[in-house]
Amino acid sequence: MDRVCEDGADGRDRDLGHLAVGADVDPAGLSRRAQLHAEPVHLHAGTWIDRFGLIAGVLALGLRAAGFLGKFDAEDIENADKKPQEALEAIGAGKLKTLWYGVLPQVLPQYIAYTLYILDRNIRMATVIGLVGAGGIGQELKGRFDMFQYDHVATILIAIFIVVFLLDQFSARLRARLI
Repeated sequence: MDRVCEDGADGRDRDLGHLAVGADVDPAGLSRRAQLHAEPVHLHAGTWIDRFGLIAGVLALGLRAAGFLGKFDAEDIENADKKPQEALEAIGAGKLKTLWYGVLPQVLPQYIAYTLYILDRNIRMATVIGLVGAGGIGQELKGRFDMFQYDHVATILIAIFIVVFLLDQFSARLRARLI
């Protein structure tokens, strides 16, 4: 499976980053992931409320997370050390086994860190997205605030703080266990 690399050198499956997105690099796919990563969540949530209702917040957060994780996960695969991949290919391992045994052990800690970061960020952003009317705890917070029910507002804020704190503790323990 020889091909000429972009820099003109002869390369044999120069990297396995292509496995994450298909056989070859799709410029349209890369640009769409970059666009999903760059667009603000509020833009999606605010423009989709009329079309999708309260699910607009979930869609906006999901698309943003997909863009972020797709970009950084593909970069991690491309930047993984090539020596284990070359060694596995030399003994006749296929692409899937090379990815599983040569790349995944190198990138798994970063994948876990990115995923936990996105989960933490989405929990915080769910509050903010709810403030623009896309549902969730943020909409409840805004409604109680608008009705001057500050005791409920305080309860909601404490609940949000507790959830974020517990998630942070869980993330720290999971990272310490796996890394």
